[in-house]
Amino acid sequence: MLRPRSLGWPITLAVVMIVLLVLLIVGWVVLTIRSLPLLMVGAVLLALVLAGVVAYMLISISEIRLNQRQSNFMASVTHELKS
Repeated sequence: MLRPRSLGWPITLAVVMIVLLVLLIVGWVVLTIRSLPLLMVGAVLLALVLAGVVAYMLISISEIRLNQRQSNFMASVTHELKS
């Protein structure tokens, strides 16, 4: 029987990616503080990337949970059919 996947790895990876993106946004703001149009465009694009990473993390977690529920259902049906 397959071992259920842990949520630890996807959550850790997502948190690391979010921290790196926040650092990138802060660095972008610090480096482009003199050029307002460049600052605005870069900040908006980086915020969109950050939103995409968060959305991907939430979708991944929900898919892993769905997979776990399906595996548990199949295990219980198989157990009932054997007995």
